[in-house]
Amino acid sequence: MGKIILLIAIIFILRILDKKLRQFKIEREEYYRREDFFWGFPAIKDLMICKKEDFFESCEELLTIYGYNIYSIEEKNKKDMKVLKYEKNNLKGIATFVYYKYDEEILDETVLQEVRLEDIQEVLGIMISKNINRATVITQGKFSKSVVEYIEELPSSINVDLIDGYDFCERRRAVWG
Repeated sequence: MGKIILLIAIIFILRILDKKLRQFKIEREEYYRREDFFWGFPAIKDLMICKKEDFFESCEELLTIYGYNIYSIEEKNKKDMKVLKYEKNNLKGIATFVYYKYDEEILDETVLQEVRLEDIQEVLGIMISKNINRATVITQGKFSKSVVEYIEELPSSINVDLIDGYDFCERRRAVWG
């Protein structure tokens, strides 16, 4: 009889915990506000739930603060990728923003999407076709090991900066901190 009462008490406690956790999810969704994202100190989970337009705008803003003059935006066939041209110290480059949509029920850093090697090769193709030797790729995800190795093997005349979600958050904090 004591085991049955204990089992009922455990089920009751689990139901209460489930309600509390669901309430946290709702508060988390309501917590994301555009103003907080732009003027706050974002964490990787903030990047995972931000809207694509906010992420792209925040990337442009960061480049502008670093002194890059954005002078052209090229639309991509891929809806979650944005490419623009910039100039800094009379050097031309391109910036590519790669956005991933995450399941808001699983806001865990272990599910960060990886930028694929094909996407980086596409960026390099744009660089070559436009006779540009500098690029910046920003994602709120991360870069696969094959991408990092590929970039490290490029000739020194081609400069590609990779900024993943963690690096992006650190740079935002440094600029707005």
